[in-house]
Amino acid sequence: MIGVIHNPNSGKKDHDGKMKHFLSLLDKEEIEYDYRVTQGPGDACTLAAELADHCDTIVVASGDGTLFEAINSIWEKDISLAILPYGTGNDLYKGIYGAEFSEEKMVSIIKNENRRKVDCARVNDTYTMTLIGAFGFPADMVIKHKETGCSYGRTIPGLLTHINRRNYTLKIDGKEIGYETEFIGVFCTGSAG
Repeated sequence: MIGVIHNPNSGKKDHDGKMKHFLSLLDKEEIEYDYRVTQGPGDACTLAAELADHCDTIVVASGDGTLFEAINSIWEKDISLAILPYGTGNDLYKGIYGAEFSEEKMVSIIKNENRRKVDCARVNDTYTMTLIGAFGFPADMVIKHKETGCSYGRTIPGLLTHINRRNYTLKIDGKEIGYETEFIGVFCTGSAG
C-alpha cells in the first residue's frame, strides 16, 4: 500500500485537478493507497509517521518544505518516498528526475519500482536534501537580502567587502573535522549541477 500526503497550499495552489488525476491513475492500476491532506505547517511529519506504520511507499504531493517534513519523520524507516512536484521550484524533484513530469510517469515509477537512491544529510539534527546547508557568506547573503529587500545583485557587492573567515566543525561519518573558511555549502550534486 502507498500513502499519499497532499499539501493543497503548496506552490501555485492549482493542483487539485492534478491530484484527482493521479488518484484516478492509482485506481486504474489497482494500487491501494491511503490519502491524507495537510492542514498546516508540521502536519506532514505527523501524517508521514502515521502512514509509515502500514505503507511501504509514501508519495508527497507538495513543495520541498512539506517533503522535508515527511523525510524527517520517516528517516530511519524502510520506506520509499515518491515526489509529486506541486511546489513552486520543485528543486528536489528536478535534481532526481529532471524537469519533465507527469502523474503517469510517477505512477509508472511506483508500479515498476524504478527507484533511485538519493543522499541526505543531517544539519543541526534536521535531515534534508538538495541545498543541504549554507554557512558563512551564502547565509549572510540570504539574511541581508531579507533585511533589505534588495536583489542579490545589489546585496552581494557590499558583503564581499566584509567576508570573514570562520571556524566550522563538520561531523562526517562520526569523525569531526575542523575548518577555517569563508563559507561552507553542501549540495545534492544532481540539483547543483
